[in-house]
Amino acid sequence: MNILVPTDFSSYSKFALNIAAQIAKKKSASLHLFHSVDVPDNWEHLPLEAKVKDQLNSFIVIDAKAKLSDQLSSVESINIHKESHYKGGEFLQNIQEIVSNNSIDLIVMGSKGISDRKDIFMGSNSQNVIRQVRKNTIVIKSPIELFNPKKVVFITSLSKKEQKGFKAFLNFLDAFRPVEVHILVVDLGNWFSQPDIIIRETLKDFEAIATNYNCTSHFYKDYSIQSGIRHFVKEFDIDFVGISYTSRNPIKRLFMGSNVEVLVNRSQLPVLCINEAE
Repeated sequence: MNILVPTDFSSYSKFALNIAAQIAKKKSASLHLFHSVDVPDNWEHLPLEAKVKDQLNSFIVIDAKAKLSDQLSSVESINIHKESHYKGGEFLQNIQEIVSNNSIDLIVMGSKGISDRKDIFMGSNSQNVIRQVRKNTIVIKSPIELFNPKKVVFITSLSKKEQKGFKAFLNFLDAFRPVEVHILVVDLGNWFSQPDIIIRETLKDFEAIATNYNCTSHFYKDYSIQSGIRHFVKEFDIDFVGISYTSRNPIKRLFMGSNVEVLVNRSQLPVLCINEAE
């Protein structure tokens, strides 16, 4: 298994690196730390003379290498294979190349989220990675000294595709052995809801996937998906959230948003966004 941590050297990326290193140890995985450098994308192929003359970009690269080394040394005590990478050019293009070249299975990244509506049009880096890189991604919003999820929830709309996502969620958790696994459906009580009996029968299909866990399903009523998740997490003292990601037409996103992207932006808990294509 290969785990990638994109870093901008902020405190949030340090939170992510700490958790990624702990996951790598549990999973016997390799850890890859990556920084997208603000230099021309052909920098590494320029002749030495050109690099020496471009003192500003030379300094930027030297500084990035030093910071990457410092960040890796912060998890030196964790006995795992570690590598650092840097690349000039556009962030999303670079991270897609790193993911492909290093057979990345999981991305762990820090995010401070976005509190205003500009995320509709621009998106945070974490949102853009989830949308476009299409790898299972854990988003970290706050420092966690010891990553050991014990009360977890998988949020679902009960589609057949999400059963595959739930299996991937449990597979990730297998090394941690959580005490409680919850399956959550938020009911808005509108005209388009399925009958309760159908929802409860479908929840049994999800429960059957988690027979090796202390698993409970919930049909939770609230006025919005986001408020239902927020209230449930608080009521049941949840410490880790899983949700499948299905890409949404960008025009629809303007008006409806994505439950995954809203959750990533608003939740202070670590969130595992599962790519259904994986």
